[in-house]
Amino acid sequence: MKSKPGILISGLHGFNRGMAQYTHLIRASDDPKPRPRAERKGHQMSWLKDMNPNTLGQWTRAIYGLLADGVPRTFNRIVLELTGNLHTADVAFKKAPDQALWNLVARRKISHTLEAPILFGRSK
Repeated sequence: MKSKPGILISGLHGFNRGMAQYTHLIRASDDPKPRPRAERKGHQMSWLKDMNPNTLGQWTRAIYGLLADGVPRTFNRIVLELTGNLHTADVAFKKAPDQALWNLVARRKISHTLEAPILFGRSK
């Protein structure tokens, strides 16, 4: 079943705190799949460099730019698309991509749905 976008709302609504902080990691059935493990093997250590706190600005611009096409996406799909299907949301959790996502939400630049899988899109 394909994920259907719900109503996108602005601002933080508790998804980045407590047990709810894991909700945005839920994948949609139509999310792309990561590359096979054998293809990712040479890139396993590069995620440390690509997702460190110094890359927060790059991730912020990349996420905001990706969502310019108007297609709501899960965080998992965002990370997969921006890493060439090398990494999933669980790898990016609490790292620069995750921080960039929630900074954009807090600044009301992007909105999200309230039901899992949580979809993110540019605010109107």
